[in-house]
Amino acid sequence: MLTDLIRRSPLIFPPHTGKAIASLGSSYLSKTLYTYTFLRKIMLTKHNKSPKKAVTTLKKGASLALLSLALSTGFDVNFQNDTVILGQSTQAQTISRNTIIKPNGTTRRFYVGQEWRTPSGYKFIFQRDKNLVLYNKSGRAVWATGSQSMDAYKITVQSDGNVVLYNPANKAIWATNTAGNANAYLAIQDDGNVVVYNNNSQNKPLWASNTAGGRSSGIFNAAARWQSARYLPGIESVLKSFFSNRSNTNNEDWSNKSITQMWDRIGGESAQFPGGAYTSGDRWQKDMPSEIYQVYKNLSTAILGSVKTVTTGYAYDQGYYNYYGKWHGGLDIGATNGTAVKAAVGGTTTLIQNKSGDHFLGVKGDDGRLWVYGHLNARYFGSGTRVSAGQALGTVGKDHLHLEVHHSHSYSYPSNSNRSYTLSKTMSPLQAYWELKNK
Repeated sequence: MLTDLIRRSPLIFPPHTGKAIASLGSSYLSKTLYTYTFLRKIMLTKHNKSPKKAVTTLKKGASLALLSLALSTGFDVNFQNDTVILGQSTQAQTISRNTIIKPNGTTRRFYVGQEWRTPSGYKFIFQRDKNLVLYNKSGRAVWATGSQSMDAYKITVQSDGNVVLYNPANKAIWATNTAGNANAYLAIQDDGNVVVYNNNSQNKPLWASNTAGGRSSGIFNAAARWQSARYLPGIESVLKSFFSNRSNTNNEDWSNKSITQMWDRIGGESAQFPGGAYTSGDRWQKDMPSEIYQVYKNLSTAILGSVKTVTTGYAYDQGYYNYYGKWHGGLDIGATNGTAVKAAVGGTTTLIQNKSGDHFLGVKGDDGRLWVYGHLNARYFGSGTRVSAGQALGTVGKDHLHLEVHHSHSYSYPSNSNRSYTLSKTMSPLQAYWELKNK
């Protein structure tokens, strides 16, 4: 019966598909028959009663791939615009063997209850208890996030290359840490391995569960491991605690501000940095918490080789405003002329100001932001050169480095008498560095 259906439906099942499906056995045949009926119903409903629009690009074997995908995802697939596809793996397995989830420029979101199954019997399940678990063919768990007590809500395959598990507040619980690899994809392989590959001709593995063959990775608490390995993971609680005390904020009420606003203000004036210089006129004189200062120390060391003195804060420096009549769009960090300036993040260079002894060189960072290094006495690059984190970009001029971070790769001069304008163009370098380290 199934063979007859396939023969009568060449638009959905290409030649030889019946033979391929028949080889899967009787239990799979019954599922396939049900899936065929379901697929045809979708195509007739979604495409004005004409299945041609949805299937004209199918190649030999692709229909079987669609069937496998529909069975493994509980039919939670949009066949007209889906970006969840099956594809050839780097291990030369057939197109129907691996589930490939590609972001294709957007973010794919999956929620509690989602289940993927491979033809050989592996299961990758986002369980009702909020745990994300990989089971081998015998039903034994071989890898898990251990997120059942963390209120996991959704797992995303993001366009930046990261695969992230979030709680309802959109706070990351676990991630593959593969951001910076645009449109990298997630493969749930029929050999039992779950892998993130980069999206280029090399298909290089970026992360893996290391469970090929059904062996246990020994990791059943991936979320806890990820959180413990994060860079200063409790920093947001530190910010909230600091800003809840008016004695820290010149008696201003900042308790209901957003985390981003707190990041902006915590390094807003040089007086807030221990040992900061040119503090006359600054409104806030309370030192920032040691955890926040640690972020600055790490940032300064990464760029200038050691902890240097902050001479002007970001966006709130009253002393700077009193003198120049505008708000400062970055941090000024004192350093001896000739000190090497290194990239905080890898990316592609862009020359912003080409002026002898006062160059401004930007790096379009892999984090999606533009990092600007200003007042360089010497610059080593023009525009369009790929640089790595830690690579020397030039040397300090004018006795300090101006460090500026823009929200995107686009540059606009940010210093302005309107603070809102400055904040709309740039962000706190401290926040940018903390987020970079947690990618």
